[in-house]
Amino acid sequence: MAVEVLLPKLGLTMETGLIEEWLVPPGTPVKPGDLLLRLATDKVDVEVEAEGTGLFHPAVASGVELPPGSLIGWLLEAGEQVPSGTGTAAAPLAALAPEASPDAPAQTQTPVVGEPGAITRTGRLFVSPNARRVAGQRGVDIAQLNGTGPGGRYAHPADHGKREGC
Repeated sequence: MAVEVLLPKLGLTMETGLIEEWLVPPGTPVKPGDLLLRLATDKVDVEVEAEGTGLFHPAVASGVELPPGSLIGWLLEAGEQVPSGTGTAAAPLAALAPEASPDAPAQTQTPVVGEPGAITRTGRLFVSPNARRVAGQRGVDIAQLNGTGPGGRYAHPADHGKREGC
């Protein structure tokens, strides 16, 4: 019976993990303790071990960033096929392989409102809970602002070195 291999959650604050490299070729027999992949998070880089026995088949390509609990591969018995149409499955390996297309942009960029020549932002917004709450109360669209916190993070001034009620 096929066993799902899921991206492990390595800490309470882990939101995503980047599969840097598969250490096992597809179809290779593995047993508990064998190294499967190299995983990078915002705080740590680790080698992930197999938790079961079977023939390993990755479900995603290396270089893919996924949230914890995402399906990243299968452990199959000899002669068994990779299951299809499962609800927790990530896109198949072939669909996630990077393609070089000259007319497709690498990432969508959102212009940031501000002075002429403002920077452009790609990806997710890092917003402190307090800044998100205050912006919501005042009807401010955070995506239209420049973050002033560490690394461009959106932080309310009360978040810098102080806690409410202290």
